[in-house]
Amino acid sequence: MCLMVYLGTDKPVPGFSDVAIGAIGLDPDVGSLPEALKGKKVVRRVCDRTPVGWNCSCVFIDQVLPWEADKGDDPNDPETPIRAAAYADLARIAAAAVAVDPDALVLSCWAGDEGRAPQIERELGPSDIRPARYIFDDITDTGSAGNPPVLVRLKAERADG
Repeated sequence: MCLMVYLGTDKPVPGFSDVAIGAIGLDPDVGSLPEALKGKKVVRRVCDRTPVGWNCSCVFIDQVLPWEADKGDDPNDPETPIRAAAYADLARIAAAAVAVDPDALVLSCWAGDEGRAPQIERELGPSDIRPARYIFDDITDTGSAGNPPVLVRLKAERADG
């Protein structure tokens, strides 16, 4: 089973469809259009580029237990820098998305659950998108990795000053 992450906007988000291999980008081939994003004009999968196409979104599954989330990812885990880079790419995509659509949405779900209604809704700015935050998981289930459908309403961040 794979985690899938989708971005829904009313206008295209430029600059993320032709990314380097290993980087996170926007795949135009969404497969099953998620029910929760059917009101959006542009829906893309958020995933990593491979030499032959696009991968799933499993890089966004947090690897720490919820009660250890304040410690962040394990610095000795070889996947930690990969996950950190993926979340940094996702934060850049989120910032670009809210710049073109202030009502941009991100939906995560297991592959095959695109027709399910979101069970959790969050509102996050791009700077809130980082690893070990359980953005795409239900932290109330003690880390079962149940990953119910999660809808994230992206919000623009206020400029300081």
